[in-house]
Amino acid sequence: MSSKHLRIVADNTRDAAPLRITPEDVAHVDFKILAMRARYWTAFALHVLGMPFRLVAWICKFAVATGRGLIETGFKLVLGIIGLGFILVVGYGLLHVVLHPLFR
Repeated sequence: MSSKHLRIVADNTRDAAPLRITPEDVAHVDFKILAMRARYWTAFALHVLGMPFRLVAWICKFAVATGRGLIETGFKLVLGIIGLGFILVVGYGLLHVVLHPLFR
């Protein structure tokens, strides 16, 4: 409720003349409605105009995530190959020690 309405309700001893709707009141209400619609359509237009930027941001985020995943996968692959190399070297060394007579 508006403060004007609350004042009228709180002070009901006055005559009914101030309760009449004047053309200025109608124009003010129309202006408020138009302003509300303008805010809505402005927000909608800005939302639509911002869509390409959000699409580019999403693509960049996806590319960065994919790149990070590929880098992590490559890093793990290299560490795995190094680990397998160590296992092969140690295994060969153990076989060499155990089967020493065969390697002469």
